[in-house]
Amino acid sequence: MSGPADSREPIRLLALTNSRGGVGGADRDLVNLFNALGPERIRVAWAGVSRSTDATEELDAGLLLGSLDTDAPLFTYLLQENAEVRRSPARWARIVGRHLLACRRPTRSVLTVAQDLDVDLVLSSTTAVTYGPAIARRLGVPHVWLVKEWLDPRQAASRVFARFIQGSSSAVTVPSRAMADVFDAGVRVVPDGTDVRRVRAAAEGADREGALQALGLDPRLPLVVQVGAVLPWKGQRVTARAFSMIARGNRIGPFNLLFLGEGADRDAVTGILEGAPDPWRRLYRFSVFPPGDVRLLSMADVVVHPSVLPDPYPNAVREALTLGRAVVASGSGGIPDLIVDGERGRLVRPGDAEALAGALSGVLEDPVARRRMGEAARRWAEEHVDVTKTAGRFHELFQEVL
Repeated sequence: MSGPADSREPIRLLALTNSRGGVGGADRDLVNLFNALGPERIRVAWAGVSRSTDATEELDAGLLLGSLDTDAPLFTYLLQENAEVRRSPARWARIVGRHLLACRRPTRSVLTVAQDLDVDLVLSSTTAVTYGPAIARRLGVPHVWLVKEWLDPRQAASRVFARFIQGSSSAVTVPSRAMADVFDAGVRVVPDGTDVRRVRAAAEGADREGALQALGLDPRLPLVVQVGAVLPWKGQRVTARAFSMIARGNRIGPFNLLFLGEGADRDAVTGILEGAPDPWRRLYRFSVFPPGDVRLLSMADVVVHPSVLPDPYPNAVREALTLGRAVVASGSGGIPDLIVDGERGRLVRPGDAEALAGALSGVLEDPVARRRMGEAARRWAEEHVDVTKTAGRFHELFQEVL
């Protein structure tokens, strides 16, 4: 292995990701980080699952050493969708055994490429990708694990997985304080960064009136936006119940509600929304947006993010703060690292639709407080989530393990 930590040569990283087309949250954070560090400090070989070029095309010139689709299996058994499922030790043995067998072929294909690239460091992004330690060991280089998902410390299986992550890595990072609870001492809290300049530039020229009219919404009414895949743990059902409560209780005047995302829970969310009285039933929409397009988000008067399970350090909240939007969100996971209740938004108990309805009503009916929160959010984002200010901590960590 060469010694880039002791020279001016860029560190050569092999990044193992769960890329499957598009640029999701974990990939967005990785692209932001690599672009902020630049080719003077790092070079990157990117190994995703499929359609990795969707992500690597967003890397700045000079960064990419090469990319590879591996068709690697993703280890999702401990993540949000299945967090509460109980399994016997024998069942766990079968799950892990099958997963290890399925990792053999992608491990061989990545090693074939990596051995020719002379990489200095293997980086696993997300706990869904598990074969990084084996590759690092075969290459004789350090392994760093960037943990992006919530692992519940109350679950024995999550604690065992966390010990494996730490025991097989030279360093482990999590983006927020709450995510460190499942690990032993030594895990690093290193927040992910948002490309503040890119996000704000992407919002320029947004035509609020035209966009809302195109969606069939009334541009004269306030707009509430929720961003994220429409899944049970993301909290769209909670938002829908809060919307219906506000409508039935005549707490405030009507407002538009826009869900930006798609997913398997859309029919359940729609069923709840259809229980609202008329004319409120005409005021909600579902839509999608191209990667990196934040124009609809920038039009929001309020952004909601009521995750039912702890959300590690959500991109949607960081981008809303970057755009100067007040946010009403669950006070769990990494969100309290981003929002102090009453300063940049409001925090509510996860899963509590009545609390969300109350907080959302309060923010909507007080435009002065809403503007104050938005301005505070914008200033705070510039100082604390701008990737140009957070990326250096990752580079220091890479140098340290080398």
